Amino acid sequence: MDDLYKRITQLTFQHNLNGKELGKLLGLRKSPLTDWKNKKSSPTLEQIILMCKIFSVSSDYLLFGKETFLSFEESNAEEITPKMRFNQILNNYMSSRNISNYKISKDTGISDSLISYWRSGKRKPTLDNLITLSDYLGVSIDFLVKGTNSPSSLLDTNLTSDEIEFLQNYKKLDSRGRHRVHTIIYEELDRMEE
Repeated sequence: MDDLYKRITQLTFQHNLNGKELGKLLGLRKSPLTDWKNKKSSPTLEQIILMCKIFSVSSDYLLFGKETFLSFEESNAEEITPKMRFNQILNNYMSSRNISNYKISKDTGISDSLISYWRSGKRKPTLDNLITLSDYLGVSIDFLVKGTNSPSSLLDTNLTSDEIEFLQNYKKLDSRGRHRVHTIIYEELDRMEE
């Protein structure tokens, strides 16, 4: 939460806002920053989504400080649209992979009934549960809350399947492997400039 608080305050400052103005944009009467800093509360899912819009960042950046790029099969891409709600996205994803509430509950410790509430749209997950669910399912938080893998402003969404495969394989490399890939890329760019 400390890193999240630091990112939020940094983004607030970068956008020339003070805590009270941020609170107002979030529909609050006062600044939420002090409560978040003192761990009296944490941002709700709705507040995270609003801050992503206010600051023009992805939820993965806001929560973790980095972009995640996780793709899903082309057949599932047609089933999920950016206008879908969290419960619809979760239902489609779980159904397409034959994942039960019980399995998620058993593996994560999140109650089966709570997952049922999320899937029915009666409740939304807390920030901690959203992070747990995202990690468990192996998808980005942006995917779960917006139906997208990454914000279009931060990553070219017109990647070919070869480029997506390259990025997925690159992410599997250790630091030595990544260094070797960087070296080859720079050597090739130098060659092309000659």
